[in-house]
Amino acid sequence: MIKTKNYLILLLLFFNSYNITAKNKKNDILALLMNKPKELELVRFKVIPDYSQEVLEAEYRVPGNKAYKIERILHKKYGMAKIKHVCCIWETHPDGVIPATPQFNKRYKKYYKKAYIKVAMGAYETPIRRRKNWHKIPYFYVLVTVYDESRI
Repeated sequence: MIKTKNYLILLLLFFNSYNITAKNKKNDILALLMNKPKELELVRFKVIPDYSQEVLEAEYRVPGNKAYKIERILHKKYGMAKIKHVCCIWETHPDGVIPATPQFNKRYKKYYKKAYIKVAMGAYETPIRRRKNWHKIPYFYVLVTVYDESRI
């Protein structure tokens, strides 16, 4: 039987290694696709199994007081819709499209035949309903999903 103390240490090691992997610069999709704003922090990266049309996914976060700047960049450069408050969350519809760059293709080409890259932004459930109060939301999240267009 695993002692509680040993179990907690193993759990901490697992989560620390996951975060190190997520923050690894080679998994920073946006850094390869754009001049990524320093306010965006990579928090999660995953390779999705072969049976899906989605092949890669990265999640970033930005503090609420910097969210407007990031929304503006993603809207103007990549066509992402402006964020709207729907029910109890902030979200975008439709997603923006980011073109693949040669650097991106060099790094990730083994996962797809032809990349289709979507970007969306939002915040989880919050009572904040007005844009002028975004600074009160701890984080907004940017989700970048890479699809293999040949599987669509």
